[in-house]
Amino acid sequence: LAIALQHPTPIIKTHAALARAAIAEQLAVSGHWPRLGKLLPALEQILRIQGMNEQAIGQSIFAIGSLAGHHVAEEQYSQAFRTTSLLQTLATKAADSPPLDAHIQDQAQETLKHLCSQAVLEQLLNRYLHSEIHQDDAGKLLTAMGKPSAQFQLQQLMSNESRHERRKLLALIQQTGNPAISILLEQLHKDSPWYVIRN
Repeated sequence: LAIALQHPTPIIKTHAALARAAIAEQLAVSGHWPRLGKLLPALEQILRIQGMNEQAIGQSIFAIGSLAGHHVAEEQYSQAFRTTSLLQTLATKAADSPPLDAHIQDQAQETLKHLCSQAVLEQLLNRYLHSEIHQDDAGKLLTAMGKPSAQFQLQQLMSNESRHERRKLLALIQQTGNPAISILLEQLHKDSPWYVIRN
């Protein structure tokens, strides 16, 4: 299948991609995480094939999101960062990259939203603020989670009373970049409590 994905004949490449996507979905459902992790480059390649059908797109993104969720649950944050960064790339329309199917972007955005549950964001922020071992990787993962994470970070900044933690949150928000900046600008145009302005 790996060789078939490189084949110059479109029909062979497409059939290989469909088979790989179906296998990835089954590996995610059955929890074969190491084998699924090895398929990650192939899944990215599948999602960049022009005209790929929606079923294969859905299977591929489901597998990527499931793998990311597994890594987060196991506190394997560096692996989770790699997988989540791929989702973020697929969900974001970059000016300097080839255009992606709109269905891919929509699916990737939905998968990121699902991954960014309140419990997951709270877990990651706790590790970022209080764990020497996980601080860097948890911070990187929070920055890779896009707009849902940026919204959560800003909410925490607004309500946090610890000056030390606010400084760390500001550093994290700066690393998050554009998703946080757009939300912050919206917030500054609203009537905010005094502690929001203070922060």
